[in-house]
Amino acid sequence: MYDNLCLETVVKRCRVVLVGDGGGKLDDDPPPATDWGRQTLRVMKLIDNGVRNLRKRQVIDVVESPGRNGA
Repeated sequence: MYDNLCLETVVKRCRVVLVGDGGGKLDDDPPPATDWGRQTLRVMKLIDNGVRNLRKRQVIDVVESPGRNGA
């Protein structure tokens, strides 16, 4: 996942940026499962969560930059 919120294209073309993220949130887990299937799923969720947080920080920086508006 590179640009799962399509922010790069929007930021290059628009002065007003409105973003809504309907994605899931990583819940607290009981002790992690020991089988490879559920471990793989947990790793994928962690990666998705990291990418999502990075994009959120990027859009906040864009909205707060001079000459831009958004929410």
